[in-house]
Amino acid sequence: MTYKPGDEMVLKAAVPEGDDPLVDRDAFAHGPGELRRALPDPGGLFATLQRVVDATLVVFQVDGASLALEHEDGSLRWAVVTDGAARLLEDTQRDLGEGPGLAAHAEEAAVAVVDLDTDRRFARLAAVVTPRGLRGVLAVPVVVAGRPVGRCRCMPPRRVRGRGLTLRR
Repeated sequence: MTYKPGDEMVLKAAVPEGDDPLVDRDAFAHGPGELRRALPDPGGLFATLQRVVDATLVVFQVDGASLALEHEDGSLRWAVVTDGAARLLEDTQRDLGEGPGLAAHAEEAAVAVVDLDTDRRFARLAAVVTPRGLRGVLAVPVVVAGRPVGRCRCMPPRRVRGRGLTLRR
């Protein structure tokens, strides 16, 4: 997947008042059509998705999180993020066409990276995001009715990064 000029997405408000840079309402514009038709209020959908992703910070005790959804053209784009660091990681993965989130979606399996700086699978991504303090990532596919439709990604807290990570099924 490569990023081309013209692929920019316009951020729109999750609620009528003001802009919310943590929500990309266009992420569903050409995404899982069945879900969009089933939910008549897109503003309500994005507010709900934002609450769910924000809750991951507390529930999983992570520094950041995001949700990306597959579009009809097969591309994976973030729909909601918790903060600027999560948005940077999402945008950089998309721009470079590599990263744990893209791998989790393509492989339909969890992808854990304890330290991007030492994990050679995503060296180009690491070169951009590790200077900004982003290191550990856990990305898992989101499956609806047996079909992968996106993925959720979390950044473990800095205080535990590098101490080892155990994934259990």
